[in-house]
Amino acid sequence: MNQRAFDVARRYITYRYNRALIRKSNTTDEQILSLIECNNEEVKQENANKNPTVNSVQRDYMAGEVSKDITRRILLPREIVEAHEQGIIHFHDMDYFAQHMHNCDLVNLEDMLQNGTVITGTLIEKPHSFSTACNIATQIVAQVASNQYGGQSISLAHLAPFVQISREKIRREVEVEIGELGVSPDEAQISKIVERRLREEIKRGVQIMVKESRRLTNMVEELLQFSRLEDGRFTLQVEDTDLQAELEDAVYSYRELFRQDGIALEYSSDRAEYSEVISGDPERLKQVFCNLLDNAAKHGGSGKRIAVHLSQQEGEYVITIRDFGPGIPEAELPYVKQKFYKGSSKARGSGIGLAVCDEIVQRHGGRLDIANAEGGGTVVTVYLPLKKQAEQEL
Repeated sequence: MNQRAFDVARRYITYRYNRALIRKSNTTDEQILSLIECNNEEVKQENANKNPTVNSVQRDYMAGEVSKDITRRILLPREIVEAHEQGIIHFHDMDYFAQHMHNCDLVNLEDMLQNGTVITGTLIEKPHSFSTACNIATQIVAQVASNQYGGQSISLAHLAPFVQISREKIRREVEVEIGELGVSPDEAQISKIVERRLREEIKRGVQIMVKESRRLTNMVEELLQFSRLEDGRFTLQVEDTDLQAELEDAVYSYRELFRQDGIALEYSSDRAEYSEVISGDPERLKQVFCNLLDNAAKHGGSGKRIAVHLSQQEGEYVITIRDFGPGIPEAELPYVKQKFYKGSSKARGSGIGLAVCDEIVQRHGGRLDIANAEGGGTVVTVYLPLKKQAEQEL
């Protein structure tokens, strides 16, 4: 610079900068190559739920290495990167930071409920009842979950102010009704009517949250099962299994939940008790039954009735689960067991539940058929071989 060779100085600075980038990118290259060669100890220890030898997992980790590189070089201030590398602090989840994703969020539910929020481009104003506040809260949780990984926390105390809002709203309604009737009840009678209706309102709100939580839990479980199927970690813990007991347990678990939704769940069998067992994984089989019952309510619940039947024929158990809803369009029937296929259904879900069920049944040596029932609705039939029949086939 003292020699006034500005052009040379500029070229030298650019050269030094480019060389620094090359050195840093080589570090990333080495990390990626070590992933492919399965000798990257850092990622081996990072997540016990991931198998670093599987191609799909390696691709995820490779994308993570690129994100780490971009985060260190471009996205984070130099002092933060240096503090991280020196162990003074730990900057968590660099492998996702380039996508601006979040992990383990604490959701400010109070602010969004009291001041309104925006969900998928739509302005959501402050709710005017407890049940509406619960509904909005579940939508917020679902939206946050779809844009992050890991958990999230909310405070149910932020819903409490809407109990009083509902109480005041209900009281106004009761007073109008009483005025129209031309009667003059005392304050105690009015308060009794208000509190009874308020309890019903609170019950509806809680049911909304429970139902949505169940839906999200089922979706997460389906996605986990799907990932295990994809990377080869899906296994069965086979033992002598009382199929009738597992089916009846699933039915009884869902009967009360369906009753609250106005759906009658019926169960019948050709015999009061079957003595024959099957070779199977009881937890996986119960998962199949629960998923099929949930699907029947989700897609055929408008029929207000689900019928489950157990029988035995030609060396196998036959389980039918029928709903009395609108059924499935004939053109969609061949595809309903395909992964992520949702067809024309408006019901929310991952689209992989039936694919996972079909895989579990096949691994038990059985089959799963889906058809439209005579008289309306959909019937799912599961065939599972008895233990002695399965042994003969082996």
